[in-house]
Amino acid sequence: MLSEELMYALRYIWLGIAVSSIAVGSTAEQQITNTLSPGLLI
Repeated sequence: MLSEELMYALRYIWLGIAVSSIAVGSTAEQQITNTLSPGLLI
C-alpha cells in the first residue's frame, strides 16, 4: 500500500489537474482522465 503522505500528495495533484482541466475545457479533462485511468488501477 502507498504511504499516507504519498496518497495526500497524489490527491492534491489530481485535484489540481481536475481544476485546471475544468478551466481549460471538457476536451482536456477527457484527455487527462484517459491518461490517469491506467495509473489509478495500480
